[in-house]
Amino acid sequence: MSEIASLPHIVAEIQGLYGPVSVPEILVQKLWRRGDFVQEGLHTLDGQPLRVIQPGQWNRQGGPDFLGAELELDGQTRVGDVEIHFYQRNWYDHGHDRNPAFANVILHVVVFDPREGERPACYDTGAPIPTLLLAPFFPEDLEAYAVKDAWMALENRDMLDLVAPLLELPVVERRARLRLQARRRWQQKMRFARYRLQLAGAWPTVVHQYTLEMLGLRRNRGPMSGLAERFPLQEMEAMVARDGVEATADRLIAVEEGNWTLAGMRPANHPRARLRQYLSLLAARPAWPHRLRDWLASQQWEHLPEANTQAYRRQCRLGAHLRELEKDVLAGTIGGSRFATLCVDAFWPLAAAEFDAEELWWLPWFHSPAGDLPDALDDYLRLSAVQDRQWPACNGWGQGALERLLTRELQPWRAITA
Repeated sequence: MSEIASLPHIVAEIQGLYGPVSVPEILVQKLWRRGDFVQEGLHTLDGQPLRVIQPGQWNRQGGPDFLGAELELDGQTRVGDVEIHFYQRNWYDHGHDRNPAFANVILHVVVFDPREGERPACYDTGAPIPTLLLAPFFPEDLEAYAVKDAWMALENRDMLDLVAPLLELPVVERRARLRLQARRRWQQKMRFARYRLQLAGAWPTVVHQYTLEMLGLRRNRGPMSGLAERFPLQEMEAMVARDGVEATADRLIAVEEGNWTLAGMRPANHPRARLRQYLSLLAARPAWPHRLRDWLASQQWEHLPEANTQAYRRQCRLGAHLRELEKDVLAGTIGGSRFATLCVDAFWPLAAAEFDAEELWWLPWFHSPAGDLPDALDDYLRLSAVQDRQWPACNGWGQGALERLLTRELQPWRAITA
């Protein structure tokens, strides 16, 4: 994961349910304070069983994040401070190893996996501080937490009240505001795609990973990501060729047994059903990421910056291009909102990053059908009255509204973004 340069110590950029999103460290502190994570089976990185008896007093001044926490570590009750970071290395980045105010820290909480060989937080004696990796104990995606946290702050406000600042503007200006905020989302997605390409080192690898992650939806993205890393594209293709789709799906489900979230899930969204979709694609289109890359490279979208969505879709034959991609490249294995999500959150940003073509892909990204977005955005956009026959629902409006809700644009959200 990459950190945002302007806020290097308090914000991390993650791949959220609705694409890359900047998550503030203060949100993780809130989750610790509320105990909003799975409490059973907690353990430190070195295997010590952990129970949180009392999370401590939230310290908004200098020093550790939580003071006087009461924990049970490896069967022994301990009282002391807790420090929370995104990364294990932040202990040293922030100079805590040289600050006596942190001498009473009894638990270092980190969100993301430490890198191989990364030095753990240590006392001045050199002894390691017990460290909890928190991400595996989140039942929800971090961005879903951010959205929920923001709605909690706004629960006493009417949706119309939220839209009111936009309604004070002429409709042309409303669209311009949302378009600008959609552009910020687009640039963030492109930056994250570029980072993932650099990290993976190969186009097929990152496409394989992105696709499985997004087929995992919100609740099973983690296990799907684990399968993508454990079974690279060629290995998964070989399994399908040897054992068939059904047997391979059964094997992959078993590999992540105990990690799937299944309660209340519709049959179509069951991870086995989503895996069958992807494995059917591997069976029908071996080495499909190369075919995808060729298709993306062949697209030469017209530059129509002044066109409304209806006109853009007609003049660029956007619908026909999408049907071609779904049928010829994906062999008709993935459709509906999940196909739309793959286009706007994976394929379009990856193409822009791979071919250094931000402007070429910006308008197709904006005018494409929206993928999976929070239901609340439908009400927000309906009340904002920016959509009509010429400007129908599209990805750009949804992304612009989401950016507006996840940034300082709305004052009540400031608490989770400052």
